[in-house]
Amino acid sequence: MATLGTFVSGQVLTAAELNDIGTWTTFTPVWTNLTVGNGTVSAQYCEINDLVLVAASITLGSTSSVSGSIAINHPVGSRGGSFSPYNGVCLLADTGTLNYIGHVFVATTTAVPRAMKTDTTYMNIANTSATVPFTWTSTDILTFQYYYQKA
Repeated sequence: MATLGTFVSGQVLTAAELNDIGTWTTFTPVWTNLTVGNGTVSAQYCEINDLVLVAASITLGSTSSVSGSIAINHPVGSRGGSFSPYNGVCLLADTGTLNYIGHVFVATTTAVPRAMKTDTTYMNIANTSATVPFTWTSTDILTFQYYYQKA
């Protein structure tokens, strides 16, 4: 794939090179504290120079489960520490009940979606678990987008 920054001054770019910039690629994430079972996962990423954009979603099935703080591996190696660690947003959907918003904490090798809590004067965060922000069951959805600088 062509990436921005590899071209030289005066170079004539082909349509294929221009169209290749920012192409989305699917990947199979490795989850921590989440068993996919018969759930449905969609995950893709896009590289633009050293910037990696990631979009992922899972709809839990009857054999899916959450056992602790959910994390997903990065599809491409990360430089780590290059941006603020809070580089994404997430939606945690208790299907048919409530939708919860959150942010994504981006670590060196993983991204961790976290729920926003409002049980104090100021909003704060909570790691997901089997019961946070709700008890996860079939048809519940976690979707998130984040970015980081690749290695």
